[in-house]
Order: sequence, then C-alpha cells, then structure tokens
Amino acid sequence: MPAERVEMRRVREILRYRFEQGLGHKSIAVRVGTAPSTVRETLRRAAVAGLS
Repeated sequence: MPAERVEMRRVREILRYRFEQGLGHKSIAVRVGTAPSTVRETLRRAAVAGLS
C-alpha cells in the first residue's frame, strides 16, 4: 500500500522547524502532526534536492 502524500504546507513547516529553529525529528513530528519517519524522509528528500 502506498504511503499517503504530505501536503506542501506540512513540508514547508517541517523545513522551517528544522532549518530556522533547529528542532529534531520527534519535536517536528509532534508539532506538525506526522510520524517521525515522515519528517526524516521529507528532510532526506530536501537534502537530495540540494535544499539547505
């Protein structure tokens, strides 16, 4: 079964929490309302895309 897509709004929130506030995966997951694995995967994809 394919994973549910993450809304762009949530992707932006994840990136903002990570790069502007320096929060960890679990803290971001709680604030955004997703699983820590989703946060990890989103940040991995951002890194592959060259975002920092």
